[in-house]
Amino acid sequence: MMGREIIPGGICAPLWVGKKLLVRALALAAVAGLVVIGLPSFQKMAGQTATVKFDVASVKVSSDGILWARPKLSPGRIRWTTQGLYLLAYAFGMEWWRISGAAEFGSAIYEIEAITDPHTTDARMRLMMQSLLIDRFGLRTHRVTKEGVKGYALSVDRDDPKMALAKNDGNAENGAWSILHEGNTVEMKGDHATMLQLCDHLQRLLHTSVLDRTGLAGKYNFTFRFVKDEDPEDNTAVVDAIKHIGLKLERYKGPVEFLQIDRISKTPTEN
Repeated sequence: MMGREIIPGGICAPLWVGKKLLVRALALAAVAGLVVIGLPSFQKMAGQTATVKFDVASVKVSSDGILWARPKLSPGRIRWTTQGLYLLAYAFGMEWWRISGAAEFGSAIYEIEAITDPHTTDARMRLMMQSLLIDRFGLRTHRVTKEGVKGYALSVDRDDPKMALAKNDGNAENGAWSILHEGNTVEMKGDHATMLQLCDHLQRLLHTSVLDRTGLAGKYNFTFRFVKDEDPEDNTAVVDAIKHIGLKLERYKGPVEFLQIDRISKTPTEN
């Protein structure tokens, strides 16, 4: 059976146990810009204070058994019914396995609808989500750097990447992805995609950190395929597939930053 998911970006997290939920993935016009071991440049908060905010925002607890793994985004608007863990992951551009201390909030489902300027960038939209979590849920966090975390480093294999440099035509500003599943075969296609975005997707695919060491600053178009191994710990197929676009994945061990939730309420303040 063939399945297709178009993913311009975002964070994918596993469902917290305790409820049977139907998760729907959808296209969105945003992507996490990861800079070091998956850490986005926009995720820093100054003293836990909200610096940029949505013009209007509605937040309420949902009893719906259907949630979305990614937000519905349109110019100046975000609508999303999802679990709290997805909200945190989106706001900080951080993988779920690097967020701890939010079990009750993470498992609850919320309906979010917010409006801002139509020209708001993805990075600023995520900062606004951080502000929303601070204002409505009393979010407080701190960061912990753990040494010796195992992962991968992405670099150019030999001399030049075997990818087409995307034209600067104003299209696909934030990059677009399609993932095609046909049996055990997976095809990943990037359109106007950066290497930082590729690292983001690889992190979710491999469930570990991926550091960008390619030195490539442009946007590229590429496609690679692999057959999923029955052993989830065996990433050989992905490592081999990456070589077809002139890149390589090598084992890496080093520091990775984690987000520790110090305080967050399960119930939001009134709208």
